[in-house]
Amino acid sequence: MAPTLRFPLWNLGTDIISQVGNCDNGYACVYQNSLSWSSPTTALPTEADPRVLFERLFGDGGTPEQRNAQLTANASLLDAVMEDMNKYQKELGSTDKLKVDEYLDTVREVERRIQMSQAQSEKAKLPDLERPTTVPEDWEEHVKLMMDLQVLALQADLTRVVTFQLAREASTRTYPQIGVVEPHHPISHHGNDPIQLEKLAKINKYHVSLFFIYVGKNVIYN
Repeated sequence: MAPTLRFPLWNLGTDIISQVGNCDNGYACVYQNSLSWSSPTTALPTEADPRVLFERLFGDGGTPEQRNAQLTANASLLDAVMEDMNKYQKELGSTDKLKVDEYLDTVREVERRIQMSQAQSEKAKLPDLERPTTVPEDWEEHVKLMMDLQVLALQADLTRVVTFQLAREASTRTYPQIGVVEPHHPISHHGNDPIQLEKLAKINKYHVSLFFIYVGKNVIYN
């Protein structure tokens, strides 16, 4: 029998997903925005906020007020459990201690990046009203944070199944960082136009390069 995992399934994305209303194709938006379903008619919620995921992995609960106070103080969630962790490490051998130290260093680095992204989002002149302030302004950094959190969860055997949607169906995301300023979805309707095909190839190559980083970390750590 398979072990009971803390998170049987992680359903993740980078967009704030609409689960209601009808979309351009005439179907309910939930059918084109969701990868995971508990039944033919019930979609599982998608989480796009790296801070929320981090707290689920490493937070020790507390009231919403306590959690907000911790965020305001820019404090590390790990600080609250370090006393227990130090006691635990005394019982470990040198090799296991090294593995735990490396894992905690990675956790702190991810948390630091989340805190930096939060600060940058809060200072943005034109904030995205649909997006929580803990979601990075930079899409690539957002993707990398979400991937790093998946690696940490898999490494700790907190989950064994993850779905991750880089962008919802019919996405209008642009990629100026690779020289593609037109929305992704219209480009996919290229009509065999060589210019549009070249742009689509750039986007596909960019996505695969991010996935390559993710796979590499999983091979090393898991």
